[in-house]
Amino acid sequence: MKKLLLVLAVSLAVMGCGEFYYAVGVVAPNFNSATGNDRGLLVANETQENLVAFHGSVARENLIGGIRATESNHYFSLNVKENPNPGAFNHTHDFVLVLVKNEDYKTYFFNLNEAPVFAQIYVTYNKDTVSTYKYTISKNLGGKGKLIINNMSEMDADLRLNGINGVSIGYAPAQHKNTEIQLEPDTDYELYVVFRRYSPKLKETVTYYPTKTVASNEIPVYYTFKIGDSEVIIDLMKDFVQIDPTNYSFDYAYLQVNNGFNNGVEIRNGMSVLATANGTKFINSGDNYSFQLNLAKSGSSVTAPEQEFAALQIVSGPLYKPVDKITMKAGYIYPLNISTGPDGGIVYEWQAEYAIDLGDIFAE
Repeated sequence: MKKLLLVLAVSLAVMGCGEFYYAVGVVAPNFNSATGNDRGLLVANETQENLVAFHGSVARENLIGGIRATESNHYFSLNVKENPNPGAFNHTHDFVLVLVKNEDYKTYFFNLNEAPVFAQIYVTYNKDTVSTYKYTISKNLGGKGKLIINNMSEMDADLRLNGINGVSIGYAPAQHKNTEIQLEPDTDYELYVVFRRYSPKLKETVTYYPTKTVASNEIPVYYTFKIGDSEVIIDLMKDFVQIDPTNYSFDYAYLQVNNGFNNGVEIRNGMSVLATANGTKFINSGDNYSFQLNLAKSGSSVTAPEQEFAALQIVSGPLYKPVDKITMKAGYIYPLNISTGPDGGIVYEWQAEYAIDLGDIFAE
């Protein structure tokens, strides 16, 4: 490391400001949380480890900063002075947040491809708004117990604890074996797999999960285990996906808004403005976005099969247009076409709803 610092110092005369900030940020990742308009992705670190974060994969050019142990609110910076790779946040997208222990980062600095991965978490980011959704790095991570995930399916998998809406403990990419997750040993775990994938057609991240029928009820597929001295291996194709019959369930309906009005609009449900998973709220004229609508719970964890929405409204500046009440069903898409009326006001019409087709909505 001393040798690297010497090389850095000698190189200052020929380096531009951007190159200098990049080099400094790589040698000593920034662990300070960003403030104000400089705020990017929001995370919480429940672990006792200082972590170095990467965008997509462990590589020097993907480094985006550090997170202190037990930090409850940490924003990654959008500024080149604090983040050597601010370009990671110059567009709206989903990506894998890859985490390495700070000590391992130092040890493997000159061969980062050999650094052990502490955790991988699937996240979404919206460049047009300050993130308010917090991704949690679970305190269960980083132990000596080993959970090995084999995911030879065509779908990326988000692995969650204690329920389909639980804290993510890892990400297993499609067509990939031996994804290792380090967990605290001598602990009981209840694991759910949730598939999350961005739909170019809906411009929204779709969440779905495998289910099975038990006593006439449709329940999410889960896997319970305890990690001891030996590793636990889970094959998603065997334990989660190849169910007879194979079903996939959705806890949401999707409102697909096609804005043909002569100005931008937002959609409100009562006093709340609808937003996509990565925070998009405003729909420009000529654009379209889809919004995931949560359906009321009929029990502690069971989603109602349908729900009436009676407080939707289209808003553009001072113009408000209430939408007639509509009943939406989980797993269905409801297209809403908005246009400009003869008097310059907002008019709308519904197209026929249709069930989500996993093969269609993920097609480019």
